[in-house]
Amino acid sequence: MRANGGDSAYVPTTVIYSLTDEVVQPQSGDGASSPLKDDRGVGVTNVAVQEACPAQVAGSFYTHEGIAYNPLAYALARDAVLNEGTGQLSRLNLTEICGNYLAPTLTLENFILTENNVVVAAILTLLYPGKSTIEPPIMGKSVGGFLGMRF
Repeated sequence: MRANGGDSAYVPTTVIYSLTDEVVQPQSGDGASSPLKDDRGVGVTNVAVQEACPAQVAGSFYTHEGIAYNPLAYALARDAVLNEGTGQLSRLNLTEICGNYLAPTLTLENFILTENNVVVAAILTLLYPGKSTIEPPIMGKSVGGFLGMRF
């Protein structure tokens, strides 16, 4: 992703991530996976929930899927849409937002269902019979295609 400027946004982008993401790694240092650069000057906001809400509920331990129900992630995404640009922490009531564990309107049931889906996905992945230990070769342009179409 980082080759040829791939680590820099092409459009206004709000990146919301967790430092405790168990899937996307690493999340810190020069090779951090989530933050984007703004070499093109289009506008980028990078926010780790733990850094925006330190020692608060919304900045606690959030896994990869946990960002989907994180209240700060919701607030920043909403702010970006409503302001037609990147989400900005300065426009948010962080005292209120950081004191919650779930985004508005979500319930404990939503939280449990989200986390249970991860368990189900992990089990299905482990049980999937078509596993491969090697990466398959890249398919040529004249072979296969999407829904039988050739490219």
